[in-house]
Amino acid sequence: MWDYRIEANKNVITVYTTEGDARLVQEFRELAPEMSEARIASILVRSLPLTAVLQFVLVDEARRRFVAQRYCYLGSIDDWIDIGREDTLPNLVAKYVKHLGKDTYYDLGLPE
Repeated sequence: MWDYRIEANKNVITVYTTEGDARLVQEFRELAPEMSEARIASILVRSLPLTAVLQFVLVDEARRRFVAQRYCYLGSIDDWIDIGREDTLPNLVAKYVKHLGKDTYYDLGLPE
């Protein structure tokens, strides 16, 4: 279960997500067995905090080229890291948004 928000400021488009897992739904279900799983998920998604997880930074205004970045949670970094080469926004969105909410997100931009 996850939700997202998109924010555009100057030269940066930021994607925020809120994530929960099946364990959280199960724990809530035990507290409120009369509620459907869909209703519980809806409540939880609205209640969980949003976290910035992906950015598209405009690097060439004339050509409308962007670079994608993800937030890196390694203790030595804890900052935005580039996760690929510059490209058009539609190409970057198609390439990287599919990783949100998945373990593959954490591999983006790391050395192979």
